[in-house]
This record gives sequence, structure tokens and C-alpha cells, in this order.
Amino acid sequence: MPVSAPVARLRRRAAPRPAGARWWHRRLARWGLARAPVRLPAGVHHRVLERRRAVLAERDRRDRQVTVSLAVLLSLALAAVGLARSPLFAVERVAVVGVDDRQAEVRARAGVEVGVNLLDVDLTHAARRVEQLPWVERAVVHRRLPSTVEIRVAARAEVAVVEGPTGAWVVAADGTVLRAAGGRADPPIRVISGLPFLARPGEPTRDAAVLAALEVHDNLPPLVRDWVVAYHAPNPRRLEVTVTAATDGGPFTTVVRFGPPERIRDKAAVLVAVLDELVAGDVRPGDIVAIDVRAPDHPVVVPG
Repeated sequence: MPVSAPVARLRRRAAPRPAGARWWHRRLARWGLARAPVRLPAGVHHRVLERRRAVLAERDRRDRQVTVSLAVLLSLALAAVGLARSPLFAVERVAVVGVDDRQAEVRARAGVEVGVNLLDVDLTHAARRVEQLPWVERAVVHRRLPSTVEIRVAARAEVAVVEGPTGAWVVAADGTVLRAAGGRADPPIRVISGLPFLARPGEPTRDAAVLAALEVHDNLPPLVRDWVVAYHAPNPRRLEVTVTAATDGGPFTTVVRFGPPERIRDKAAVLVAVLDELVAGDVRPGDIVAIDVRAPDHPVVVPG
């Protein structure tokens, strides 16, 4: 008997949809939260069906593990972000290492404020700001959990005082002008330049005579360097050094005509040998005017 169209539509509506066809079930199965339906042609052997089910069960287990792992990682990441942004990581202390008497100046220059989040501190920017101080050679900034910013500073050594038309200035070994002389203990070595010496703190000097004297001072053997009292540098090739050597008969002070900053070690060795001979021969400082080592192979003692 033929079935009318309304009855056929009613039967189609009444027919249940398989669970695996529902969109949310397919989505959960893709995420590993539901078991995917097994669809095999009719008449398949039961062992094949069991094997297929075992394979799908193993795949579901792996998918669930991946889903759970991702959920745990996401939770940990959110918890870490929340903890890092919490007041527990607010900066409470800015520590300065490497200097004792200028820590406040370093802190002010770094610009790290107490109370900001430790992770928000720009370490590179803070280090560059500190290195703009004339007397700072190098600065490194670190985070020290949970609430400390550490600034390590390497200061330039003050090696000489340069006298010029604009006054006296303390300089480092590389010629960088550090500060005006006076106010604190100045280095004992003085470089007196006959050329105009225009100084600006934080900038290296371009005075060739001063640079020649500093080069000699930096390359002298420690023994001779300790003897130096002053440099006189009217120009780069007429450098004179006043030295005071400790001898058995007392201090021996004289002027050394050093000349240009060439063969510095050879000139220093000749100076030591000449002084030994003079002291052994009972020559007193007043008996000579200078020791000329400009030609180290032929040193000259200039009598008084």
C-alpha cells in the first residue's frame, strides 16, 4: 500500500539521528573529550570491529592527554602572569655595587623607581643612563627576585690632573675628563700642557700632549710608574717626567727627558740602570740637571 507524503515526512522526523552525527559530539571527539563513533560497513567480522575500537580508544586516550596537558600549561601560564603582576614583585630596593661614596648619584641616574613592577624595569636603558655619568666606565643592571634591582658599576680610575687655561681637571687613563680638580683627594700625578686645554666633563681630551703623557704613564713598568711625581708636556715630543726613586741613601729626585711615547719600556729600563749607577757612584740629585733617555741606546746624564 503506498505511503502518503505526510506520513513519509513524519517517519523521517521520527527517525533518531545517530549520536555521532551531532555537531557538538563531533567537536568534543575532535578535542579528545568524547569517543568517536565507529562506522563500519555491515557484515564486518567482530575481530575487525574489536581492533578498530581498540585503535580508536588509544587515539582518544592520547587526545585526552594532549588536551589535559594544554589545559594545565595554560593554567600555569595564567597563574604565572598573575603572580608576576602582583605586588609581590614590586621593586623595594635598588642596590649599587662597585662604588661606596656615589651610590645616590647612580640611583638617581638609573631612574629605577621603588614600587614599580620588577619585570617592567628596562635593564638596558637603565645601564645606558648610568654609563652617561663621566666617571662610569661600564654599568650592568640585573634583576634579583623577588624585589631588588642591582646596578654593578665599574668606575674609571683617576690617574692625573691636567692644568690648562680653564683650570685643573682630573682625567682617566683614556683621557676622559672626569671632573674639576679640588674638592676631593686628587691624583698625585700632574700633566702640565703648554697647549690650550679646553675640558668638558664626560668627553675625552683631544690634546695630543696630554694623550702622550697618559700613554707613557699607562705603559711604564709598575716600579717606574710609582716613581713618577709629575709630567711636563709642552708638546707630544718634548715630554719630561719628574721622578723620585727610593734608594738606600734616601729619595733621589730628578727630571727625565723622555721625549715622544715611543720605546717606552726600553726607556724605562735604561732609566733604572742609569739611576743604579748614579746611586752606586754617590752622585747626589743636585749634581745633575736631568737624565736624557730620548735615545735609549745612548742615554745622557746632564750634569748640574
